Amino acid sequence: MRMQDSVMKLLLSQPFYGSLAAAVSLRENKTVAKTKMNLFPYPVLHYNKEWFEGLSDAQAMGALMHELLHLLLLHALRCGERDPLIWAVCCDMAVNDCLPPEMLLPDAATTERMEREIGQKLERHKSAEYYYTQLSKLLTDTFSFIKHEESVTLRCNSKSLFEADLQTEENASQMSEQALKSQLRELIDEAHLGGELPTNLSGELDTVYEQAQIDWKTMFKRFLTGRGRMEARATYKRESRRYDSYPGSKRTVGLNVLIALDESGSISNDQLQTFFNELMTVNRITNAQILVTEFDTECTEPKAAKEYRQVRRREKSGGTDFRPVFALAGRLKVSLVVIFTDGDGSAPEHASQRVLWVLTKGGKQPAPYGYSVTFE
Repeated sequence: MRMQDSVMKLLLSQPFYGSLAAAVSLRENKTVAKTKMNLFPYPVLHYNKEWFEGLSDAQAMGALMHELLHLLLLHALRCGERDPLIWAVCCDMAVNDCLPPEMLLPDAATTERMEREIGQKLERHKSAEYYYTQLSKLLTDTFSFIKHEESVTLRCNSKSLFEADLQTEENASQMSEQALKSQLRELIDEAHLGGELPTNLSGELDTVYEQAQIDWKTMFKRFLTGRGRMEARATYKRESRRYDSYPGSKRTVGLNVLIALDESGSISNDQLQTFFNELMTVNRITNAQILVTEFDTECTEPKAAKEYRQVRRREKSGGTDFRPVFALAGRLKVSLVVIFTDGDGSAPEHASQRVLWVLTKGGKQPAPYGYSVTFE
């Protein structure tokens, strides 16, 4: 399978990985044995065309996703003072846990295979740091590492067990690292908002990108202008501009949105005024049909954003219940809900809408679904 075909299949079947692949420059390179990812000054995936096209279709998709996962998890920037050879094996174990067996190469490092060699149980879907802590204690003198130019082979006595990618990046400036993190964090945020982020990655991504905070106003505006959710579907009525004989895509931008302003007693007048001011700014943005309601334990009659005006005398100051907000969204058949709140209240166990919680400082997301940003 050609590399371009693999990218196209990802775009159609797994939009998150497809978007990530589209953010990477792909270059044929005969001097590379298999694949090699360079992060700076921008991500470039070098690949050996002959090797890649000799893989099965599933393995080709797996090889591409494998490299994208290393990039996404910033493995090359997380080695620190650790042994880079053990780190390489641990990073591949963490990545390969995310891929189905049919996508893996025969010599891929996996937790299942490692368990058989060391005779000890290892947890699945853990970070590379976790596996490093475990293996640095358990790999004895019977194990050895053979370093190649771009990879490392783990051997036991005279038997080769796994081959893993080296994951180190030298001479990376702090500015370059932050720029890369910001670029990747934007892709993650948009996938999260669109419900396309793989669930088995969310925990580790929160840890890796915890320092890359995004401004709540930026996220709010992105959410409402369609960048939080861009629906794309294949269509043969429009031929792909990049790849011959492939379908193009038809994209629909614009959303129906319900914005709910918490007017309970725990929200101050100043905070409510800030909510209102930001809403008026967003109201000038096109491609979003915005309805506004105020709530405590009940919702006011929703109004179009262009008709909404904050009532100076607050009518609500009781407790907080988010369930009427979602019930209202259901009746209105609105698929996107933005809630300005401190997070202190009762929420339904599940929501069929995509949700953005804009929380006051110190507030906690009241339900596990949706995505939250801190209002400051």
